[in-house]
Amino acid sequence: MALYSGSQNPPEGWQNGTSLSCSIDATRFLKPVNRRLHGIAIHSMSMIDDYPYHMQGLYFNMPIQVTEMSRDLLIPATRIASGYNDFLKFKSWERYLGAVSTTGYVLDIPRRWTIINPFTGNSAIETPLSEIPVITQLAYDAGYRYMEVENEPYNREWDNDPPYSRFPYTLEGQAAYVDYYRRVYHEVKRTRPMMRVMPTVMRHPTAFPYWTSGMLQILQGQFDAIAVHAYSKGSLTRNAYNNMSFEEWAVAVSVEETGRFLQYRNTFNVPVIATEFGMESVYPTTGAPRDGNIWAVVSNAYRMLLFHDTSCLEMACAWQLVEPWWPGRQETGKFLYVRPDQPGKTGFLYWLHYHFIRSLGKWLLPVTGTSPIVTLSDHWNVNRTGLLTPVMATLGPEQRRMYIVVVNASWDTEYPARFDLNGFYIRRSSVKFLKHDDLDHFGVVPAGTNPEGLIVHTGGGTISQGGTRFETTVPPHSVMFITLSA
Repeated sequence: MALYSGSQNPPEGWQNGTSLSCSIDATRFLKPVNRRLHGIAIHSMSMIDDYPYHMQGLYFNMPIQVTEMSRDLLIPATRIASGYNDFLKFKSWERYLGAVSTTGYVLDIPRRWTIINPFTGNSAIETPLSEIPVITQLAYDAGYRYMEVENEPYNREWDNDPPYSRFPYTLEGQAAYVDYYRRVYHEVKRTRPMMRVMPTVMRHPTAFPYWTSGMLQILQGQFDAIAVHAYSKGSLTRNAYNNMSFEEWAVAVSVEETGRFLQYRNTFNVPVIATEFGMESVYPTTGAPRDGNIWAVVSNAYRMLLFHDTSCLEMACAWQLVEPWWPGRQETGKFLYVRPDQPGKTGFLYWLHYHFIRSLGKWLLPVTGTSPIVTLSDHWNVNRTGLLTPVMATLGPEQRRMYIVVVNASWDTEYPARFDLNGFYIRRSSVKFLKHDDLDHFGVVPAGTNPEGLIVHTGGGTISQGGTRFETTVPPHSVMFITLSA
């Protein structure tokens, strides 16, 4: 597919052009589609306003409408944080794991692809080492295979007041985490050697001195995967909304981030897992956060195409399924998928996931051609090159349906698109696309509001050349989902 080049040269197989014109070869399978890149994380079992589980661990507590809407997301993987906080409420690991298992069963999320994190959300309270063998044995014997050690231990911005993380952002904090991680790793491997254990690091392998590659070098040979929280923080060097364009955010930042994951993977030769990801940045001067509106829809979709293209990640879990009531964020779409306290309310991100997961076949197909190609500056002021209209094509298991996902990362320009197919003959087509024209919209679909016409739209196209060509127009700042049936 080759959407990522890692340099300022165009991706392999692509040339610069004024429209999108590409060839898709349905006779060549590049690799199986990794649906686990479309996971959604869950904050905890009961910390968020008593959802999704009753705060004493007694019963599943999601309203029926919200449960059905969550099941409709076909969530293939998840990561559940703050396990020790739940344990302190539930008073037993059996009850905690029962809540995790029931939630997974109700939402149809495989245990094998559920990451547990039996530690506190802000690393302020230590999970006693004597508890690690207990939860390890219970979890592994129940079918869980991944454990992440702590949740952003480097982050001391959780609360305005203590308690803070036990691991301050210093060399001493890193040393304390390394020591605790090694003890946890030893207890886990002594109890169930096949449980995969992973430390949590910051997304940039070299920019931060204590919580990145340097720490992993110290832990070399003592981790089975690397957990990264992939929040593209435009605020690190440039305010993402005041000083970065829509195109820079969608293209350059996505390309930059993909390179960071590849650097981790290639340096340490273990899988990298984004146990959380999303947009997290400085709000514009209007005060309306854009981290959940069309900025996030287009940017996250672009990132997903690069994840599939490069296999830089083994799993990725967007943050987060159950969105809480938090001051300053309660009316925005930031991280919003469903709100149990407001059944029927969704965020734009819900509809991105809903349509994307339904636009994945079994096999990734090669795509080459012409596209507008741009070189833009990322939030580190480094130039990155990428397609303005990246494309991913997959073939269904019966080879009777082809799914094409197109991102148009230009805010202003629509592009005609032509797809010439080899080894596939189209009889029918359907087109949906996500688009919204207000940069300051909160990214929320209120309860009782039809997303059609607000964020979800129906498109069209023409079939020609004996069923081997499909043509359409991709609107600006949109994500398009095309289904072609043979």
